[in-house]
Amino acid sequence: NNVAHIEKEDWFFGDKQRKMWIEYKAIVKTGIDVEELEMDKQGNRILITIPEAKVLSVTCDIDSFNEDSFRTSKAFPVKFTARDQNASIAKANEEIKTTTENNRDLMRDSQQRAKKIIQNYIDDFTTADGNKYEVEWKLR
Repeated sequence: NNVAHIEKEDWFFGDKQRKMWIEYKAIVKTGIDVEELEMDKQGNRILITIPEAKVLSVTCDIDSFNEDSFRTSKAFPVKFTARDQNASIAKANEEIKTTTENNRDLMRDSQQRAKKIIQNYIDDFTTADGNKYEVEWKLR
């Protein structure tokens, strides 16, 4: 779950704050950039260097938005535009991206999942060509 915040001061009264909270589900996809993957094959020995994982995308789960997703304070009415709401959600998504990137355990798990996918590919390839490969892994 993610929460976006908007605050506006009433231009007429000057001291009244109007706040809006938007609660929704953010979908964060992590992984590796395959372009940065390094493979060095020497005979039946393969050295694979997996790059650091990163956030590939942050999106909103559209189905998580409903009328209960939007909460406003009871201060004097101030209008919140779609632009205000979009900017607030974009900022909240940037914050969750940064939080995710700083979660070393999550990023390491993402690397391990990539390693498992690559290992499965090598195992399938081994079955297809009949050769046995010795794989050495290096995680950046």
